[in-house]
Amino acid sequence: MCVQYLLQTSIKKVEKIFDTFSSQEMEWGAHFFPRSTAPVMIERKNERVLGPMSFGLIAPWETNPIPKQVFHNARSETVHLKPTFRDSFKNRRCIVPITHFIEWVGIPGKKKTIQFFCKANPLLGVAGIWNRWVSPVGQITYSYSLITKNPDPRILEQGHDRMPVILKPENYNEWLQPNSQNRLHEIIADSPNLFWESSDFNKDDYSKSPLMSLGLERKGRDEGPNAKTSSSLDA
Repeated sequence: MCVQYLLQTSIKKVEKIFDTFSSQEMEWGAHFFPRSTAPVMIERKNERVLGPMSFGLIAPWETNPIPKQVFHNARSETVHLKPTFRDSFKNRRCIVPITHFIEWVGIPGKKKTIQFFCKANPLLGVAGIWNRWVSPVGQITYSYSLITKNPDPRILEQGHDRMPVILKPENYNEWLQPNSQNRLHEIIADSPNLFWESSDFNKDDYSKSPLMSLGLERKGRDEGPNAKTSSSLDA
């Protein structure tokens, strides 16, 4: 499972690399883990929009005001079949910017956390799915899962059996478009073969990392400086 990752870069670089813009103001640290809020990219009116979502997909049928269970990963082999994921996979796909993903490796009792990264491609887009959930008291939460696959050889050598699906930039548009149905599994299979490097991960290194702003530098591609900015990812 991939339940932790890092995003060590600026919002301006994310916007530039992914050709996107921010939907609203928020801040985040470098380290993401279950139920933390992270920047996630979706498609809105033929544009890529970056906005805040909670890490861990909330099932559509959840009835508790605070969800008892959330789903951080969806297996690429079965994401189109599982009731929790299949509607999101069909209609609501996203891209999650990351610089590192973090895994537990080793044998029980002697496990340690490793962070995997790619120096040649330091900012990557992970395939994800998302959902818009309305709680019993009317609170709206956007949440997401990372799609995972069998690991590349370097990851397997380190002792872990899954990894996130990395998307090729040329597949970003097709992945995000709601009507792209025919090639989704081909896009997943077309994940690039990257040269992964690794190092030990210490969460204390990131507990006091400076917050980065996901903000109001741009209110929309065609809007003036006095335009109202959306408070959510709603269309």
